[in-house]
Amino acid sequence: MTTAPRPARPPFIPTRTAPPLPGATLLGINAKSIIELSEVLDQGFTVSCAERVIHHLGLPLNAALKIMGVSPTTFHSYRREERLLRPETSRALYELASLAETAEAYFEEDDAAHRWLRTPARPSEAKPP
Repeated sequence: MTTAPRPARPPFIPTRTAPPLPGATLLGINAKSIIELSEVLDQGFTVSCAERVIHHLGLPLNAALKIMGVSPTTFHSYRREERLLRPETSRALYELASLAETAEAYFEEDDAAHRWLRTPARPSEAKPP
């Protein structure tokens, strides 16, 4: 007994585009999936991406570099030599950009979000969120 062949399914065509991942817009990357983001992070961001995030948040350079886990000397050598940031540094930068974009969406105002990001979590702690 033979069964009739199944008709071929039409190809799947998405009807809407996935939104960019949080932090992608601020960094200027076009990553719409974790896989795409992982590839970008493994390559490393440019110094200009880091400078864009730092400037956007209004952070002092040394404070931002401390968050990213890179020394000022190393950061300036990356800039001078036009090298890409290491994957670990790029991941920390992405986390900062993602946190910033998420806070901005929540507060619906950049200044309020940035103020919240710079405010210590508890009066007894000296570290911002």
